[in-house]
Amino acid sequence: MTWFRHRDQGLIDVALGNAPADQVIAGGKLVNVLTKEVYPADVAIKGDRIAAVGDVARCLDSSTKTIDAEGKYLVPGLIEPHLHAYHSYTSVTNVAQALLIHGTTTTADGIYGPSIIGGIDTIRFMIDEYARTPLKLIFVVPVVGYLQNRELGLDPAPNSINAEQMMAMLDWPETVGLEEPPYLPVVQKDPVFMELYRRAIEKGLVITGHAAGIGVPEQLDAYIAAGTTTDHEAVEAEVALAEARSGMRVLMRQGSGAFDLRELSRAITEQQVDTRSFTYCADLASCEKLMHEGDIDECIREAVRAGIDPITAIQMGTLNAAQVYKLDDNIGSISPGRCADVVLVSDLRDFEVESVMAGGELVVSDGKLVAEIAPPEYPEAMYGTVRIQRDLVASDFDVPAPEGAEQVRVRVIGVVDLSLHTKELFETLKVNDGVIQPDPENDVLPIAMIDRHAATGQIGRAFVKGFGLRRGAIASSVNAVCEDIVVIGASKEDMAFAANHIAKIGGGKVAVADGKVLAEVRLPLLGLFSADPLPTIVAEFDQLAASIRELGSAVTHPFSTLEFCGACGEIGKIKISPQGIIDVEKIELVDLVAEDQAAHA
Repeated sequence: MTWFRHRDQGLIDVALGNAPADQVIAGGKLVNVLTKEVYPADVAIKGDRIAAVGDVARCLDSSTKTIDAEGKYLVPGLIEPHLHAYHSYTSVTNVAQALLIHGTTTTADGIYGPSIIGGIDTIRFMIDEYARTPLKLIFVVPVVGYLQNRELGLDPAPNSINAEQMMAMLDWPETVGLEEPPYLPVVQKDPVFMELYRRAIEKGLVITGHAAGIGVPEQLDAYIAAGTTTDHEAVEAEVALAEARSGMRVLMRQGSGAFDLRELSRAITEQQVDTRSFTYCADLASCEKLMHEGDIDECIREAVRAGIDPITAIQMGTLNAAQVYKLDDNIGSISPGRCADVVLVSDLRDFEVESVMAGGELVVSDGKLVAEIAPPEYPEAMYGTVRIQRDLVASDFDVPAPEGAEQVRVRVIGVVDLSLHTKELFETLKVNDGVIQPDPENDVLPIAMIDRHAATGQIGRAFVKGFGLRRGAIASSVNAVCEDIVVIGASKEDMAFAANHIAKIGGGKVAVADGKVLAEVRLPLLGLFSADPLPTIVAEFDQLAASIRELGSAVTHPFSTLEFCGACGEIGKIKISPQGIIDVEKIELVDLVAEDQAAHA
């Protein structure tokens, strides 16, 4: 039975003082997010739930275990309402450990990336993996795992979930809602999405949103009117305010490659609006980001730095997030009947997590994980999923010029540090032997995406600006929605070497130079993540980041930025796909050479 569908009736006896509590957290100061108060209170626990709060002497006897919280604040377990665990490049088991260390006791996930490669069986396996950990899962049906880039005219991956499977998941006992159906197929009334919305609403499920790209108020109104309740894609305070005023809950994002929280907090601090429509999310968080910076705990610290009152900031990361999913009768506050998820901190502003209880189990003590969480055995089908037609060579990345041209004006993908969006830039590049030449001196580098699903040999080629690589190449088998091999470099020889190496190791991320691997992280599970111990993976990513800096790039999260150079519906502007350059806003493939821009001698 799922965690939110059961409650031990023995709680009644403990609350009345007719039976003893299993545990009591004593001597702490309760952060009551229901009333925005702080006051001394003890917490009596039976099993995985809270039986009573306040003076709980009636609930105790000699068998009751006492947890000393003298001098500590008792905060509800933090709730992550929108996180793609696979974007942390490590297993669910490892992500659970990282989140628990930072006080997150519940997370929402649709497992969409793995579903693109491994289909519905992989979703089921990973839901079960979540259940093996103390971290609670809010499962939301991975709509993007079905959609992928269909609305951009691109074919879905061959083993991904289909519409019938997506509908069937609505009936799973773990299902709480839908994970971010984008606005475009909704406002266009795509029949699959209309049926999905109809069934979800009939079942009382929560429909979370993805409103990137909405340009006119009437589309936002239509998207909300259809039943969509949240958005995590706002990057401007004015947009967040408009969404909140229209009834949406705004998930202020603070993840890898997307640092939006400080800007969005202006909607609260400058407009003085009620905060109950605002919460946080990471969306995408690399494993080193989770370990070094944190998750919702970092959001709380950032909100306080932005001028939000600490109690309010905590309320936004607990109660508000629970209310998003209509689960505030289970999580989000320290009150009778709720899950015994409690975080202990010494200071509400610094918000450094010291101890964590999840479902009545002490999982973190003195900042260290004390729970034993064993990883599962992963099925063979999750390995060997990165396939290319043949070894690549440097000339595979050549871009032919119009006949007779000596220089051409080309479209260039312009990356923006700390943003998932790209710009459409135009650069004039030289032609040599009929091939358009990159301009590394001006940071215009080749980029390519190679099909790795069906080994078709398909390669999309373009140019990118903003990475700053002076030599070598970097490549990855992870990129939102496409999940193909993507590679950029200052050397085409190194690009070929990097892409071939990704295929050879069965997936991962790599930095190379002069035909040698400088650093790598192997991601053999679906080509998306690793089950190696978390400290090992974090150390490998730290080394990889250092190697990329040595190659000249100053991009804060280079692989998160690289991932979103790939085609991804609604997140503009121009992106690379195995078919070539996609203009996301025009929803069409566009020529690399700008129209009427070929410059002849």
